[in-house]
Amino acid sequence: MECQLIQIINTSSIPVLVAITAYYAIQTKKIVKENQKSRHIQYLEKRLSYVYSPLLRLLEEAKNQIIPVGGEADKKERILISNDQLEEINSIFKRYRYLMSKKLVDKLLKFIQIFNSLENYEGGGSLYDIDEINELNNIVSKEYNEIQESLNELIEI
Repeated sequence: MECQLIQIINTSSIPVLVAITAYYAIQTKKIVKENQKSRHIQYLEKRLSYVYSPLLRLLEEAKNQIIPVGGEADKKERILISNDQLEEINSIFKRYRYLMSKKLVDKLLKFIQIFNSLENYEGGGSLYDIDEINELNNIVSKEYNEIQESLNELIEI
């Protein structure tokens, strides 16, 4: 009789243990998923605050420094980027390159190489082709908006 009672207790406790284990497995999965989402949100916020927002600000400031170059026949507009702005762009590139897209890395590398090859303008900076700056600005703006959209979608979920 005592053996039968122990056997009944053992068989009835197995489903309870399975149910408890399943419950904790589901809860653990939810916690892991939330943690991954939270880390991805932090990553996107870091990309925006350390790379894209400062670059947008610097490029917008630079667009206000348009200088005509050349004679009447071949008049071109160039943008004067101050040495401080150039150093800040270079610093962002060096410190946060891992947060940038490959397209932006390639464009900034080209930009920095041009910066290193140009002579300083008498106003304390370097003159860049306005189309190059606009192209860089378009890349940064587009990626900023894409990251912002991804971030908004994650926050809404």
